[in-house]
Amino acid sequence: MKAVLDRATAARSCESAVEFWTRDYLLGHCEGYIVDGPEGRVGFVSEVVETDDLLELVVEGSSGELRVPVDTIDRFDPRAQRITLAAR
Repeated sequence: MKAVLDRATAARSCESAVEFWTRDYLLGHCEGYIVDGPEGRVGFVSEVVETDDLLELVVEGSSGELRVPVDTIDRFDPRAQRITLAAR
């Protein structure tokens, strides 16, 4: 029973933490998030790179490495750790 309560408490703590941080902060720390595009799964974020005040996500997938500017993100869901890219 204690293990169930500990998991529930941890889940609430995680939700509170997500609500506390800004979108920019969370985008800057989204390594490991799943990335989907209009056609399906693209890969996962392996690195976040900041260049000239712009953030880019380095996404590893079956097609290799892809650099994605954050302004191409359609949906960002920190709770689900998922990013959906806009159609080009």
